[in-house]
Amino acid sequence: MKNHKRAIALSDELVAEVLAADEIVVATPMYNFAVPAALKAWIDHVVRAGKTFRYTATGRPEGLLAGKNKKVLAIVASGGSYKEAGLSALDHELPYLRFIFGFMGITDIHFIQVGGTGAVAQGRISAKDFLAPYLNEIPRAVRHTASPHLQ
Repeated sequence: MKNHKRAIALSDELVAEVLAADEIVVATPMYNFAVPAALKAWIDHVVRAGKTFRYTATGRPEGLLAGKNKKVLAIVASGGSYKEAGLSALDHELPYLRFIFGFMGITDIHFIQVGGTGAVAQGRISAKDFLAPYLNEIPRAVRHTASPHLQ
């Protein structure tokens, strides 16, 4: 029973953070074409009936964060690049994140796909050269997701 109470307390704390946030930044790797276990655990804590979604009288889910002007910036790193036609079907992470935030009612989501990190690990490109285009893309994305009073 003690563990259950701790789990609910942690979930309540994480839900409160999501409710208080205007912007949510998720920076994560892609593991085996999907979200890593740590991110999935966070999702399992914040996707809560009666807190971030509910079921309507007809049994359909409704995101309780809709209309709250919340924005998400998700930066996803992967060893390979999954933007190309054909390979994008292997990427289960971006569609899942889009779905799960949408399920809670957050639809303003901007993704930055940092694919091809394997080339750095293999020494085919330096980390500096690999990161250069993303260092320009991230500030543009932050301006896109930032609240008007922060711009």
